[in-house]
Amino acid sequence: MKQLHEILRLMGRYRSRMLSGAFFVLVTNSILIFGPRILGQAIDDLRDGDGLVRHPLGWYLGWLLAISVGQGLARFAMRRILIGASRRVERDLRASYLERLLELPRSFFAGRYTGDIMSRATQDIENVRMAAGPALMYSLDTLLLSGYALTMMLWIHPALTAIVLGLLPLISGLVWWLSHHIHLATMDAQRCFGRVSTFVQEALSGMRVVQAYVREEEQAHRFRGHLAEYRSLQMRLVALQSAFRPLLGLLFALGQGLVLWQGGRLIVEGRLSLGDYVAFSTYLTLLSWPMVATGWSLSLLQRGSAGMRRLNEILLAASDLTWGPERAGSHPRLVVEKLGFTYADADAPALQDISFTVEPGQALGIVGPTGCGKSTLLRLLSRQSDALEGRVLLDGKDLRQLEADALRGVMSLAPQEAFLFSATLAENVRYGRPDAPDADLERAAEDSRLAQDLPQLPQGWETVVGERGVTLSGGQKQRATIARALVPEAPILLLDDALSAIDTRTEEALIQRLRQVMGRRSVLISSHRLSVMREVDWIIVLDQGRLVEQGTHAQLVKQGGLYAELWRRQELRSSLEEAF
Repeated sequence: MKQLHEILRLMGRYRSRMLSGAFFVLVTNSILIFGPRILGQAIDDLRDGDGLVRHPLGWYLGWLLAISVGQGLARFAMRRILIGASRRVERDLRASYLERLLELPRSFFAGRYTGDIMSRATQDIENVRMAAGPALMYSLDTLLLSGYALTMMLWIHPALTAIVLGLLPLISGLVWWLSHHIHLATMDAQRCFGRVSTFVQEALSGMRVVQAYVREEEQAHRFRGHLAEYRSLQMRLVALQSAFRPLLGLLFALGQGLVLWQGGRLIVEGRLSLGDYVAFSTYLTLLSWPMVATGWSLSLLQRGSAGMRRLNEILLAASDLTWGPERAGSHPRLVVEKLGFTYADADAPALQDISFTVEPGQALGIVGPTGCGKSTLLRLLSRQSDALEGRVLLDGKDLRQLEADALRGVMSLAPQEAFLFSATLAENVRYGRPDAPDADLERAAEDSRLAQDLPQLPQGWETVVGERGVTLSGGQKQRATIARALVPEAPILLLDDALSAIDTRTEEALIQRLRQVMGRRSVLISSHRLSVMREVDWIIVLDQGRLVEQGTHAQLVKQGGLYAELWRRQELRSSLEEAF
């Protein structure tokens, strides 16, 4: 019921449309209900007058035709208005769903699969739409039709109506039992569909790996297993849904048989006219639609309820990031105080007691062995997650006190994973500043050494790079990511191992260009390549989440600690590469 109340709340935005749609439902059934009564009167008039009726035959035909046309037009208006409203609910729900996904922090997606999130955006939202439109429309339609039909039946003959009402407990029990099991089956089927979507998404994203290791047949076999499970759950759901109509039809046929047996006796005894019996039987036939529609509507409502429950797991998910009203200065001073962070599924902390300061215009290098916490530190500085201990200050203001837009405006990040959208290269580089002029675009391309690759691309800046930048090399994608981070001209630039896929010669040229950038803004560079560290003002060295050394490149090499050891190994590797 909670989920259905949420669906009604979504529909409340279109209250006027819903009320006008409900009005046409009322009009439809108010017109339709007179048809059987007029038909019964026509039969009685023919019988009582021995062929001479009180009204011409055309009079009855005219009324029956008018009723048919009137209820048809009203039903068209009913469907157009209410189904149209459900489409608007679907549009709003899709927009809210995406907006919520964009607001949720990185930690939320760590335990989620893309396929499952996509299945909620497709199948679950469609199920909610069906509940908001057809299910509620036909629920109201069947309720009014049943009420009208039973009222007319009571007016014609209460005793015959009592026979029909005697079957209601059986119908109610059957409907409750089937709807409960349909809800459970729907939840199982939709969870399975999420797993199927996840498998497909991963298989397509990792197609190069699948083909490289010749695992196509194994992937196909595993997929057939997932499909078999999904088919089994869907067939169980279909079996429950299919049981509604025949079981209700059986009860309806039983009611018709009892009415025929008792109504025939009443006609023979002269206590019921033939016209009234025909009208009563026609009203009973009209009740067959509510019986069928009730099962179908309840099935849709159960599926919509299950879909809304799954969507609420996203829409109502708590965010561990809160924002304040403050704004940072144009050239802020960055201070990190006793920073600590531990991942939810980790036994040891990723960072412990990290403290340092970056003055405006200063370049800071962050180095250390793999897994020492370099990327985690930059995620905390850009506030993709919040530190569990300590704090990060910009101009003396805690990051938690800043507006989201204010923080994103002073920090620009080139992440370790070079992600590009399926758009043109220009659109990707302009992503953080869509209105950037061509001059800024060209300058960012020169600073990132992306400009040297533009003549090789078919349409230059207008080349569509494909999904995740599949048409570009790893180095080109990283340089495009660096260019994207440079275009907004944020006062603080974060480079998270953004040179790993770039060859040595291009790296040296890129570092020369970045020297100019380092003079204009604060730069924090995380890298396992130490050659760039000769160009920064200060270096901090991390090991197992702790700050173990800090100083300039020359000072750290002279100290003979961890940094000196990493530098010695990299120099040896470079010598071996040159030798061979």
